[in-house]
Amino acid sequence: MTMLKRFEFLKFQCRAFLHSNEIHALVVIGSCAYQIVYTWQIKPCVKVTNGLYHYILKF
Repeated sequence: MTMLKRFEFLKFQCRAFLHSNEIHALVVIGSCAYQIVYTWQIKPCVKVTNGLYHYILKF
């Protein structure tokens, strides 16, 4: 069963879907959307690069 966690950092939202050992995250920043597939075993966080800003989404 897929677990859904919602995150709100600054002015953008992130919806992360946890599939076994992978994290599928959809990050919406303004009118741009970024889809991230991150392996949980590497590091339990997702790094999003948006221009000059770096966001760390911890799970």
